[in-house]
Amino acid sequence: GGNIDDIAGCFDLSNPIVVTRNVGDDCDGNLTADGGAITLTDGSTAATICVDGVADPLDVIRDGNAMGETRTFIITDQLTGEILGIPADNGPFDLDGAGGGVCDIWYLAYNGDITGLATGNNINDLMGDFDLSNPIVVTRNDAQAGAIALEGGGTTATICADGTPDPLNVTMSGDVAGDNSTFFITDQVTGEILGVPGDNGPFDLDGAGEGICDIWYLSSYGDVTGLVVGGNIDDIAGCFDLSNPIVVTRNDAQAGAIALEGGGTTATICADGTPDPLNVTMSGDVAGDNSTFFITDQVTGEILGVPGDNGPFDLDGAGEGICDIWYLSSYGDVTGLVVGGNIDDIAGCFDLSNPIVVTRNVGDDCDGNGFTFTNVVINEVASDGMIELFNGTDGAIDVTNYWLCNRPIYQRVGTMTLECGDLLLQPGEVLVVSGFNGFDALDAELGLYTTNSFGSSDALVGYLEWGSAGHGRAGVAIDAGIWEMDFFLDAPTANESLQFGTNDDGEIEWTTAATSLCSVNSATTTTGDTGESASLLVFPNPVQGDMLNIEVEGMSGQFMEVQIFNFNGMELTSSLMPASSTSAEIHLPASPAGTYFVRVVNNGQVVTERFTRF
Repeated sequence: GGNIDDIAGCFDLSNPIVVTRNVGDDCDGNLTADGGAITLTDGSTAATICVDGVADPLDVIRDGNAMGETRTFIITDQLTGEILGIPADNGPFDLDGAGGGVCDIWYLAYNGDITGLATGNNINDLMGDFDLSNPIVVTRNDAQAGAIALEGGGTTATICADGTPDPLNVTMSGDVAGDNSTFFITDQVTGEILGVPGDNGPFDLDGAGEGICDIWYLSSYGDVTGLVVGGNIDDIAGCFDLSNPIVVTRNDAQAGAIALEGGGTTATICADGTPDPLNVTMSGDVAGDNSTFFITDQVTGEILGVPGDNGPFDLDGAGEGICDIWYLSSYGDVTGLVVGGNIDDIAGCFDLSNPIVVTRNVGDDCDGNGFTFTNVVINEVASDGMIELFNGTDGAIDVTNYWLCNRPIYQRVGTMTLECGDLLLQPGEVLVVSGFNGFDALDAELGLYTTNSFGSSDALVGYLEWGSAGHGRAGVAIDAGIWEMDFFLDAPTANESLQFGTNDDGEIEWTTAATSLCSVNSATTTTGDTGESASLLVFPNPVQGDMLNIEVEGMSGQFMEVQIFNFNGMELTSSLMPASSTSAEIHLPASPAGTYFVRVVNNGQVVTERFTRF
């Protein structure tokens, strides 16, 4: 409370230190620092971005209350406080390149000098006259899908689309980040999404057929769009990351179909030392990088030969028996395809065609009929006047100028209505004509002449009479050696026909059987004695809809062929089934109402039934 001037005594004073003590807003003698407040353009103070290489600019708005000689933005890591950047201006700020994490955007105002304000330092070490705004919190989501591989290593696989499962187990490695994840599969060529199985397998892609697909692992923050079966990988959107792909090549071998030149899948040869070359044609889709023909014994499955190319095949030297000619197509090599091996032991990624069944006969009955055909014969006569002719020779015969006779009525074949077949009748084929004038279903005769010399036994090549004996040309038929005196057949019923053939002793015989017009009957196509009697039942008959049921008995060997023909003899569908099957459901192709035939061919046997479709 005294005064410096009133101090008295023997003393000395140093120099003074001058201290200015201020109060109020400008207490230190300078402006007061104030960082103010900041927000995003939508008024919020938090944002989430996806670290995916796509810019995510953030615009920041200041409230205008900041005070200080110097001002700048700074960005810090929220967890550590490390200063990540000092961008100075007010953006927009793109933090995509900072990777995953959480950071804070600040606005800093300060007076004079400030220490610690440098990238890599910590916000907590700032010193000086400064003030910070509130932070804007930015969460940077960086989805990571890691890496995937097949169990045991590798990122490529090749499977065979053959109906046998090929499970693929997948392992994961590397960093994975995200709150959602899934596996999905795409077509490599188109990018189409084929499946979204979710878990990590095992994956069985056998049922997808031929092609190349990629297995991916996806990890995301939040939901993604476009990840649906039928979508495309390029249309997936969201904050996600994809692993490397596992590339799976799906090989689907296709052997197509084979047939004999001229059609048909069955043949009968005589193993008599004379070559019987068989030419084979191919059709249908064929796929694979290796292919070959091979021949098996039908009974045992033993591989008799692997000729490679498509013939011609001459099986005369194989002796008596029944063999199958196959075409095999494969991806890569197959095992077990060696002479002396068995068809059941072939292994690999392969497909087999249908077989061509070749019956090899020896002895006096070398052709399997016991009767040598020298010309076209009457093969079947139905109660409605339909007449079927059969060419049992080994050459084509033009029957245009052949004549049918029921004395005193004669009619040239070429003037009649051709129901099926061709007037140039090929070996083993049939034709059916209708419109014979004055046809009598109860009591009549029918002769087939090569010329109009109706009294000549040399011109008469086929004959039958029914209802009674002794018709006008019966004597000519007896002289020709194709009929017996006083012999006649019972008249055919509405659902049956008179059918020509030979018995087991090689003798000519006529039988009454279910009508099988436009399809060679069992008597004239039997090429070997199977020791069994084949039978065929068709139901329902008539059939409504597109499904037909059949029951078969007496089949042998490995396979039987089921064929559907229309009334004109055109084959509509054909399929192979195990000969051990006793019943089957046949899908009928689209076709109009009418009369049809189902034929089953097996091991030298042919059985045929007629059915009506509504």
